Amino acid sequence: MGLPGVRLTALAATAVLALTGCETVPFRSSGTPPSSVIGLGGATPYVDLPRSRTVQESTLIRTPLPSPGERADRAAAGSPDVYAATGPDMLAAAARRLPARLYVPHGTSVDVIDQRTLQPVGLIRTRSAVRQIVPSWDLKTLWVSAAQGLRPIDPRTGRIGRPVKMTGPYTLHFTPDGLSALVVAGRRLEFRDPSTMALRSTLELPCPATGAADFSAGGEFLVASCDHTGGTSGLIRVDWLGGKVTHTLTLRSHPQDVRLGPDGTVFYVADDDQVRVIDATRLTQVGTVGTAPGSSSLLPSRDGASLYVGGRNTVSVLSFATRALTHTWKVPTGSNLGGVSADGRTLWLYGPEQVLALSPSTGRPLHHLATPATHLTVYPQPGRYSLGQAFR
Repeated sequence: MGLPGVRLTALAATAVLALTGCETVPFRSSGTPPSSVIGLGGATPYVDLPRSRTVQESTLIRTPLPSPGERADRAAAGSPDVYAATGPDMLAAAARRLPARLYVPHGTSVDVIDQRTLQPVGLIRTRSAVRQIVPSWDLKTLWVSAAQGLRPIDPRTGRIGRPVKMTGPYTLHFTPDGLSALVVAGRRLEFRDPSTMALRSTLELPCPATGAADFSAGGEFLVASCDHTGGTSGLIRVDWLGGKVTHTLTLRSHPQDVRLGPDGTVFYVADDDQVRVIDATRLTQVGTVGTAPGSSSLLPSRDGASLYVGGRNTVSVLSFATRALTHTWKVPTGSNLGGVSADGRTLWLYGPEQVLALSPSTGRPLHHLATPATHLTVYPQPGRYSLGQAFR
């Protein structure tokens, strides 16, 4: 499959190269991710390679693994655990002193709410409708994505920075080495400077991406879902270091959110009344888990053992170990998964009429805020760094 007009940035270095007419070839993994992905510091239980020289020492975020419990046992046994650094209160140095807030966009405004008191503490206004709010790779900045561009927020002070104008940014991601921001804009995947958001290069995609994506365990590729085109949709696998799409999977359904499993071997994809289980290497389906109708959002539990699945009016809990549902809870129609609190004690949801907090273990309602929301960002979050929609 040819990809005309592809312009490629050599992302593992500072030089920029341009390639056109790049042909897609099958991806052949050597079994070890590129060194530029490894220079992240902190606990890395699923890779064991030398630190990259492309990342400055001052940017490294070190967070220790938990000593008790199943996750430490798995790490001691040498088993992979993608979410080993995102356990309860495992905040990186850059996030430890940040106030616990809910960022609730609706229209051109964002309400800032204290997670403990549930009281409004700030209001952010934009010139266009807000789509989402995304933490930067180094966890120090929140980026507000709106129809006319991106705008940075300092989560410590609430100070708003200068807007970065661009056409149609839909979602924002960061490469695992922290050297590039990836902006999804329809059929374009834009590679940008993670600090200034200056455009470096553009990769043309074979289908309009929904913006939902997650990276592999080694970080060398990402898998993203695509919108309906001609009655079909599907998944794509992008080798972001090589600047090309290596695999596609066509589906006659509506795949949406994408999350990597804790052992790194499969991706989970929310798709209508099911969750698809996709082999991470071959991008082929290896199983399905039936869910309630309208499954669209996925969120790992704070202990890394389960996956929350947001449906039209339900939240289901899927066990990573058994790939079966353990619970299904009724929630107001139109609710979406927002995030799990840093301490793991609260599961936040949002919808057109309210923000709702549930117990992540029982589904029992804990709090209710009569605040309309088109998205929800729960911050700070545990992890060594942010991938935009996920943490590692």
